[in-house]
Amino acid sequence: MKKRVIPVFLVSCTVASLVMAMVVNAEPVSVETDITYESVDAPIPGEEGQDITDSVIEDLSEEYESGDERDDVGLYGTSYAYPNTHVNTGNQREDIVAVARTQIGYREGSNNDTKYGEWYGINHASWCAMFVSWCARQANIPTSILKNSSGAGHSAAYFNIPYRDGASYTPQRGDLFFTKSWSHVGLVDSVNGNTITTVEGNYNDRVAVVTRNKNDLYFGTPSYVNNQVVDATPHISGQSIPADFQREGVAFNVRGVVSCAAPMSAVHVYVLNGSGKAVTGKSVYPNSTSYDIKNVDYDVKFSKLSATYIYEYKITAIVNGKEYCLFSKWFWVVNGSTKPFDPWIKQSGDGNYKTITWGATYADGYHIDVRKDGKLVRSEDLGNVTSWSNNFTSGKTVVYITAYNGAGGSNTVSTEINIASQGGKPAENPTPTQKTTPKPTSKPGSQKSGVVTMHRLFNSSTQEHFYTNSEHERDVLVSRGWKYEGVGWRAPQKSNTPVYRLYNVALNDHHYTTSAHERDVLSKNCGWTYEGIGWYSDDSKSVPLYRRYYPFIKSGSHHYTTGLTEAKHLVAVGWKDEGIAWYGVK
Repeated sequence: MKKRVIPVFLVSCTVASLVMAMVVNAEPVSVETDITYESVDAPIPGEEGQDITDSVIEDLSEEYESGDERDDVGLYGTSYAYPNTHVNTGNQREDIVAVARTQIGYREGSNNDTKYGEWYGINHASWCAMFVSWCARQANIPTSILKNSSGAGHSAAYFNIPYRDGASYTPQRGDLFFTKSWSHVGLVDSVNGNTITTVEGNYNDRVAVVTRNKNDLYFGTPSYVNNQVVDATPHISGQSIPADFQREGVAFNVRGVVSCAAPMSAVHVYVLNGSGKAVTGKSVYPNSTSYDIKNVDYDVKFSKLSATYIYEYKITAIVNGKEYCLFSKWFWVVNGSTKPFDPWIKQSGDGNYKTITWGATYADGYHIDVRKDGKLVRSEDLGNVTSWSNNFTSGKTVVYITAYNGAGGSNTVSTEINIASQGGKPAENPTPTQKTTPKPTSKPGSQKSGVVTMHRLFNSSTQEHFYTNSEHERDVLVSRGWKYEGVGWRAPQKSNTPVYRLYNVALNDHHYTTSAHERDVLSKNCGWTYEGIGWYSDDSKSVPLYRRYYPFIKSGSHHYTTGLTEAKHLVAVGWKDEGIAWYGVK
C-alpha cells in the first residue's frame, strides 16, 4: 500500500498533538543536546495534492533486498534490527549515504513504530525526517552542518540548510531531496541526467530505494566536509584461482570479496580470449565499498570455454574513475584429445653421471619409466619435476618421460644412455705422469672482477627475449632452438638493488623487475612464479637498461636494452616507454 505522507504527517501531528506538547521541551533520547521537535510546514499553495509518489519513476527496493539474507528480517520496529555496519571514512557526503544504505529493507512496526522515532524521542509518528537525522548522527556529521529535524520543512527551524529547485539544479550524492509539498524527505544516492536514485525512510512503510525525476523536487545542500585520508586502492581477498589447465566443460566456482575504502562504481569479472576480447563474464555497479563476486558466479561460464585455447581470467574494479586490476590468471582449456605438444628430453654430463631434463607445452605433470637392459626398474609420477640426475652403471638404460595434461591427453619421449663396461687390467709398472711447472697466462681473462656477463637470447616461436648470467642455461637454451644474440650488458656481482625474475607458465614468458611490490603483486595475484634473484642493478647507475612494453603480444611483451637507438625505435613502432628498468656497469 502506498502511503500518502501529507495526510499521515497532518494526522499524526493532530493525533499526537498532546504528546508533542509534552515532549517538545523534553531532553532528547539521543546524545545530541540541540535536537528540535518541529512539525511539518503546510504545503505550498497550489501543491496541496502532491504526495511522496508524485515524482517517483520506480521503486527498486525489491531488487536491493532480494540478494540480502538478513538475520534481522521480521524484527521490524526493534532498536537492534538492521544495525549500521558502515565504517565512517571522514567523507561526510559519502558516509551519510553509506549509513542509509545499510538500512535498506527496514520496515516500521505497528502504528509507525521505528528505531528512528524511538531514538529521536517521537516514536509512532511519520519518520522520514527522523531517518535522515539518524543517518547524519551515525555518520558523525555535526548538527552545525545538518540539524536534527522530525519534519520535512524548508526553514531554519528544520535542517537549517540551503535549498535549491531541482528544475534548475543538478543534485549531488548526499543532498537531501524534498517533495514540492514539503511532505517528504530522503537522501540522494546517485544522479543520472534528470533521474535520481534515492534512499528514503517511510516510503511504503520501509527504508526504500527509489528513482525520481529531479525536476519535481527541491533539494537541501548541507555544507559537508571531507576529512577522509584513505588509500582508495581496491583489494580482493579469498579469490578462487583457476588451474593452469582447466578441463573443457567443467565449471569453475567464482569466489572472492572486493573491497575498498572508497565506494567502487563498478566491478568487472570476465574471461578474455587470447586477443583480449571478453568471452564470458559480467559487470556490476555496486557503488559501495565491498562486493562479493560470488554473486556473478552464474554469469562467468567457465564450462562454456572451448579447448584448446588460452584464456585470461580477470577481475578489475573502478574507483574514482580509475580502473584497477585486482586479479589476472592465464590458463589453458584442455580435453582428452589435447596432447601436450613439443615434448623434449635431453641428457648432459660426463662419464657415468648424467642429468636428464625434459618438458612439454601445456603439460601439468610428468611420469617417468626407467628400463635397464629391457627391465623396468623405476616407474612413478613426478608431478612438475623436470630433471633427474643419476650415476648410471654399464649397459643400456632408457628413460621414458610421459607428459600429461590432467584431462586424459599425454605424450611420451625417451632418451637412451649407453655406458661401456670397464675392461682390461691396469699396467703392472705404470709410468708416472711428467710434472710440469704452470706458467701464468700472458693476459687476464675477459671477465672483470666483481662483474657478471649477461647473455641475451631470442625465441622466434614465442617472440621472447631472455636474459641470464648462466653459461650453462644459455647453452641449454641454444640447444633447444633459442638464438644467442650475444652479451646484453654487464651486471655487478652484488649490489643493494636485486633484479627479480618471474615466470608465467601460461604465457611462456619471463618478467624482470627491481620492484618488490611488482614482484609480489604478480606472484600473488596474477599467476606468475617468482624464480629468485636473476642479477643485480648497478647502484652507481652507470649503464641504463631501457624497459619497453607492447601489450598486443602475450609472450615477450616486455623488452630490455642498453641501446638507446633500439629503445627509441621500439617506441616509434608502437611500444610503450616504461622508463629505465635497472642499470649495468661499464
